[in-house]
Parts: sequence; C-alpha cells; structure tokens
Amino acid sequence: MTLHDLLKPELRLFLSVDVQDSTAFKQQADSHDSSPWRGYFGAFLRDFPSELEAHLNPAAPAPEVWKFLGDEIVFSLLLRKPRDAAEAMRAFCDAVASYEPDMTKPRQLRLKGSAWVAGFPAGNAIVPANDGRFDYIGPAMDTGFRLGKMATRRKFAVSVELAWLL
Repeated sequence: MTLHDLLKPELRLFLSVDVQDSTAFKQQADSHDSSPWRGYFGAFLRDFPSELEAHLNPAAPAPEVWKFLGDEIVFSLLLRKPRDAAEAMRAFCDAVASYEPDMTKPRQLRLKGSAWVAGFPAGNAIVPANDGRFDYIGPAMDTGFRLGKMATRRKFAVSVELAWLL
C-alpha cells in the first residue's frame, strides 16, 4: 500500500463477535489440561468466518477477518455504498444467531456482537503493522472496542454513526 492509498478517503464497517463468559469457562478447566476449551474456541475461530460467508448475499461485498483478539473475531468491510453496511449487518446477525446453538454444547456459552464505522484518514488512521498488514487506529476504533464491552447476547451494540447510516 502506498502513501497515496493510505490517504485515500474511505469508510469502513467493523463487525465484532465475541464469546460471552469465555474467561470463566477457561478458568474452570484443569490447569494442566487446556484441551476442553482449546478445541472449543479453536473451532469457533476457524468456523465462524465460514458461517458468516454462508449468510452473505453473493452479490454483496464480503467482510474480511481483520483481527483475532483472543476469542474475539473482528471483521472489516470497505463500504462503497450505505447498502453494503445493511447487507453485511443482516448476514452478520444471521450468522451469530445460527452459529450460537453450537456454542451451547457442552457449556452454556453465548455469542455477543457489536459493530461500528470508522472513516479514514479523517479522524482515524491506517498504519502499517509488523506482519506486513495494516492496522486501524483512532477515536472511532477506540469507541468501537468500548462498544464491544457493552454488548451482551441480548444486546447487539452499534455506534451512533452506524445506526444513522443504516
């Protein structure tokens, strides 16, 4: 990515899915055997992106995995038109709802979701990361991650900007 690309105006949608109460589940496991939760969360991190893809309209742009943060998956989508956000949100909510029954076995774990938009480079920035990819930083990103902390399985948290866009 060139400097010109970094300065090109864009609006991105970020979608976060996280496992509610995962820390308690992991801490209940025997300290010498992490296999009960390791396989469980490994399957979630591997399978949920495919679940989201299965719910997408083939004609709509697909969100891509931006980051794995523990047992949280954050997706990003460059928005070309407001309808892209609506299509992605519908697919994401459907994926969370359809994947969740798998999360109840063997424990009563649930998924929680949040979503926000961020504009670049106005107010936020795209910066090179050490792995050759790019990171997104700025106030809108901070707000988005705070939203995730307010989400529950019954409350899908969205930013005011995303609500207005939708």
